[in-house]
Amino acid sequence: MVRGGYGLYYDSGMFVVNSSLYFNPPFFTVSVFFPSDTFITLANPFATANGFVSPAQLSFVSPDFVPSYTQHWNLNVQREVEKVGVFSAAYAAAKGTHLPRSLDINQPDSPGPADIATRSPYPNYSNILMTESGGNSQYQSLQLTFNRRLAMVCRF
Repeated sequence: MVRGGYGLYYDSGMFVVNSSLYFNPPFFTVSVFFPSDTFITLANPFATANGFVSPAQLSFVSPDFVPSYTQHWNLNVQREVEKVGVFSAAYAAAKGTHLPRSLDINQPDSPGPADIATRSPYPNYSNILMTESGGNSQYQSLQLTFNRRLAMVCRF
């Protein structure tokens, strides 16, 4: 028996990337607060003396972004040997193209002892994450199997 197949699948998961754009300022900021001797009151439950606001993080989708897709294919050969079982050998593979990945474009150009913010291209921001479609993947496998039916042997 010989079997084979091929499939082409497009990704519809870009809603996650687009919804993460919600976390850009001014709609979203991160404030970190620490316990202190200052009492918390209803009038001022988050006193700025007890914490700090971290630099803003930006997210955006590259203007060159294209939808990703994967291709899957396989070929399977089976051979039944009477009273022994079924032998099977299969080749299965997959290839992903234009997979989404995020790159931080605000990384410092070189390592050094100074503060990271002073060495970053945009020091007023922490991370600037660009989602692009530059990822690729590849998978190949050889799958060997042997199946034997259970047999009942009666000995007297």
